[in-house]
Amino acid sequence: MLNRLEIDACCIGGISYGGFLGINYAIYATHKVKKLFLLSPASSFVPLYKQFIYRIIAMSAIPMKWNVCHFIKWLSKHQLNKALVDQFHAAFRYGSLSLKVPPDVYSDDELKRLTMPVLLLLGDQEVISDANLASYRATQLCKNIHAEIIPGTGHLLNLEDPQYVNMKINEFLCNEHL
Repeated sequence: MLNRLEIDACCIGGISYGGFLGINYAIYATHKVKKLFLLSPASSFVPLYKQFIYRIIAMSAIPMKWNVCHFIKWLSKHQLNKALVDQFHAAFRYGSLSLKVPPDVYSDDELKRLTMPVLLLLGDQEVISDANLASYRATQLCKNIHAEIIPGTGHLLNLEDPQYVNMKINEFLCNEHL
């Protein structure tokens, strides 16, 4: 895709499944990624909790607004806006859960290919996987990573503490030494 846009290299990032896909791209097109920022990437460093898998399957099977609200309240203990609920509801009601690349844990060798600067932000109230273990494994395998666990946030940390998360991403992207 970057070739079609005539972009030699760029900074990429994502949250949850988008973070997983960002890592995937960076592993297999390392020369195309200048910097990589990850917000609560799904799986990637550690397995997903079975409870998360069960809950997302249940929400997909019954994509009613009340079930979506229940799921989002489980993902985040913070008060989130109605637009988010509406977007999740539309995605699960009219979309599909079939993923071309299902999230999985990358091997040590794959993660060692992430040689570009990487920012990993996780919430200390993460419910889809073990944030502490993910942070530990990431810092052991990725030589150029800054990992941080943000207090008081869960899986939707960019919506739970947007000012802090945006500041960290901005610092990371703007700092030439990272």
